[in-house]
Amino acid sequence: MKYFSFKPKKNKFYQKILTIYLLVTVFYYPSFAQKNQIPFDHLTVESGLSQSRIFSIAQDSMGFMWFGTKDGLNRYDSHQFEVFRNNANDSTTLSSSQNINALLTDSKGNLWVGTQEGLNKYLPETNSFKRFLNHPKQNNSLSNNTIRCIYEDREGNIWIGTENGLNKLINGENFERFFYKTGNGNGIINTIVKAIYQDSKNTIWVGTQNGLISLIQKNNKNIFKAYYHNSADKNSVASNDITTITEDLNHNLWIGTHFNGVDLFDRLTNQFKHLTSNATQNSLSSDVIRKILIDRNGLLWIATLNGISIYDPVNQKFNNQIHDPENSFSLNQNSIYTIFQDASGSMWVGTFFGGVNVYHPNAVQFEVYKHYSYKKSLSSNIISAIVEDGDHNLWIGTEAEGLNYYDRKTGVFKNFKSNGNDGRNSIKSNL
Repeated sequence: MKYFSFKPKKNKFYQKILTIYLLVTVFYYPSFAQKNQIPFDHLTVESGLSQSRIFSIAQDSMGFMWFGTKDGLNRYDSHQFEVFRNNANDSTTLSSSQNINALLTDSKGNLWVGTQEGLNKYLPETNSFKRFLNHPKQNNSLSNNTIRCIYEDREGNIWIGTENGLNKLINGENFERFFYKTGNGNGIINTIVKAIYQDSKNTIWVGTQNGLISLIQKNNKNIFKAYYHNSADKNSVASNDITTITEDLNHNLWIGTHFNGVDLFDRLTNQFKHLTSNATQNSLSSDVIRKILIDRNGLLWIATLNGISIYDPVNQKFNNQIHDPENSFSLNQNSIYTIFQDASGSMWVGTFFGGVNVYHPNAVQFEVYKHYSYKKSLSSNIISAIVEDGDHNLWIGTEAEGLNYYDRKTGVFKNFKSNGNDGRNSIKSNL
């Protein structure tokens, strides 16, 4: 970090400009890395979001960000939002505005939108949507209208998880259905499909509300294998309620569960290693897992009920990001539903009550110092002057709340105020 020393000049304009400059370059300075805290910007309803509950995030081929909320689909151009909703009198609008649970931009640049009442494909030429719905008398239609997840495999097939079975889009119009089968046999083992993922070996993994499934398609046949929690086997999957599946850069398979943390699956032994929350800092922040994303550096970003747990699988270390009421750059809400990394490497976080939080790793980072009534801090948030002494400590003048001394080594503020006794044994004025 650079330090600045100067001798004040009498020119008032110069002093004002210099004060502003120092406030930006000295008083606010990058320090998040020292505390393992990541700085987030926040996009809320006040910013233009249609709703504060964010269930899904995607980036389209033009670079626009899309956010699926509890009420409405939002497109963001880095300055303002455009909100898309259902219009009952217009079949080219979204099939539903409610619970936009899933978003996907496929390899052809198509944006897919999964709602409470149907699947939609965005048509940018007309700024409209094409609907895909369940029709009870058509076996090649979508099996159910409540969409839980959308995924594209390496062959370009679009898979859709619903509340009544798994679907694969065929020829852009029809669907192949994979329905629930009773009992603990092979096949789709629960009606509610929450997660779909294709691993490096081309196996399709399906997470349901009652078990994990592997699906291998070979010689026009579907080969299923089911994994269940067994209370008598500590190496079985931690829970049957599977919420998210992904693979890291070393091809390890990670499974998130609804109440029992994260599992690492060993394909050679068919055993699951469990990561859960505990009293230590080096653990998950919560066992309620909504999403796992692998970033470009191979770190796992784990969306939980209580913040984000960033896990380094090589060093086996956690860095937990939690809302801090004293840090305006922290997460603004802890209940995290989804995480997405865009083309530039920024991390977009969807919360349950706080809208969107975004971390730009290449942005300049600042720490803010403010007045607090319950601890040693600045005497006021209205700063009028600032100067650095020979020991590189700061003297900060305020409007009507006296003088502040900031010790860089200890990080402690000391306040000086007028005692009203003609300035004897105190500063003469608080201005």
